[in-house]
Amino acid sequence: MLRLNELSQHIDEYLKRQDEVKSLAGLAVYLKTDQEALRELLDGKGPKARLIGYAMDCIEKELIENALKGKYNATMASFLLKSGYGRERHDDAPQPTGVKIELADELGRLAR
Repeated sequence: MLRLNELSQHIDEYLKRQDEVKSLAGLAVYLKTDQEALRELLDGKGPKARLIGYAMDCIEKELIENALKGKYNATMASFLLKSGYGRERHDDAPQPTGVKIELADELGRLAR
């Protein structure tokens, strides 16, 4: 695996690319490794784990913003976000309960 400063530089280069939809798989291919290696780094502690976490946050942010703008398919974006999109779900993590969002009805009323 790359040294910290090289990893940081490559992640920045990947995130600045405008010609593709970013993903954890895309980052892995760009870094010439696999997703499992990135997840192992993420599970650890230290600067490399924070860099991979930062990259995943940037990828998630881009996904959300482009789905809201209509640039990405909203259904696919929703599926990816609900599935954790690269972040492993832990059974001991607190799960939200009792939250219901009624955005579609409100948007329908505003459109009339």
